[in-house]
Amino acid sequence: MSQAARFDDIVIGGGANGLVAAATLGRAGRRVLLLEREESLGGQGRLVEFAPGFRAAPLGLDPGWLPPVVAASAGLQGLAPAPSFEGGVSVALEGGGFLSLPRDPRRASRAIASHSEADAAKWPEFVSRLRTLAGFLESLYTTPAPDISASSLGELLPLLGLGRKFRALGRREMIEFLRTLPLSVWELLDDWFESAPLKAAVAPGGIQDHQQGPRSGGTGFVLLHYLAGAPAGAVRGRMPWLGGPEAFTLAVERAARAAGVVVRTGAAVTRILVKADAAQGVVLGNGEEIAAGTILSTANPVQTLLGWIDPVWLDPEFMRELRNIRHRGCTAIVLYALERLPDIRTWRSRFRPCCRRSWPRAAGTCSWRKRSTLPTGSARERHGTERAGRRSGNP
Repeated sequence: MSQAARFDDIVIGGGANGLVAAATLGRAGRRVLLLEREESLGGQGRLVEFAPGFRAAPLGLDPGWLPPVVAASAGLQGLAPAPSFEGGVSVALEGGGFLSLPRDPRRASRAIASHSEADAAKWPEFVSRLRTLAGFLESLYTTPAPDISASSLGELLPLLGLGRKFRALGRREMIEFLRTLPLSVWELLDDWFESAPLKAAVAPGGIQDHQQGPRSGGTGFVLLHYLAGAPAGAVRGRMPWLGGPEAFTLAVERAARAAGVVVRTGAAVTRILVKADAAQGVVLGNGEEIAAGTILSTANPVQTLLGWIDPVWLDPEFMRELRNIRHRGCTAIVLYALERLPDIRTWRSRFRPCCRRSWPRAAGTCSWRKRSTLPTGSARERHGTERAGRRSGNP
């Protein structure tokens, strides 16, 4: 390996995490090389042309959350959410029509009132609580993970600050936070509301990218997780970026290059070089070796540690634990290229503008969503805990 080609850090993967890490390291004065196996950057937010003249980021439906501290450390500028996106949700009703819930709690309450006056009265408090609890998750996510061997007070100070923020929630909200995390989103919504369409509008946030139904424990946490960084009143994810799905990728790439990061696409890593228990560099698919003292991989841990590192450097028990990590996909995405919006009778002019500014949902009840997660077969559908790994008969 040529010393002239040596870098301080090599970042593997040109998705959101890799780009932000590379830009941050570059701004800290490190010599950074970013390697991406594809011909373009973006990772899950990468745009693909799925039909002539139609481009989309099928894996980038949720734009994610960009904490201000991360944006500042990476030197990101010019990123803003799309102002015209309503950010609400619309759910199809049995018998025709839609229940549309804008972010504004008062407008949403008026829409809910035609289905349940009691639910309409509870809605402002419900979305306010979701924002409060998701806000504490934001604080938790931006606090560096503690060193389990930490002994000095200085190392424990971030946790003390987090504890003060938790206490600041108040007794009631602290209890609700601890109660919501292990709760199923089904139970959470049953505690609040009686209207089936209203519960169906909120429930998808609890099972997004999660291989469980709304009655599964922990889906309350999933709901809060996808509301971290979401605006007040939202119940279905974060706001898209102004400029489209690739706006974030382009902004971080500009920041990384401005910080001196060397970006190489079409550069697939096949091996991480290790010597004397320390990373020494990487080997690319064409046989090229590149030296670096630190390797940061955004690939999954199984690929990184078992696929690219010689097992002689890994503890057998650690390798066994790695092999037990499950990677089960649970999301199927279908993209349609349309000449115009569908002319569905129940949408009419009232819904057409909404469908461009919110999330339309097809299922009108949580029970329908539960059945859609179950395997085929009436006996198995009666026992929701059983899974056969096949597609549902009611997708």
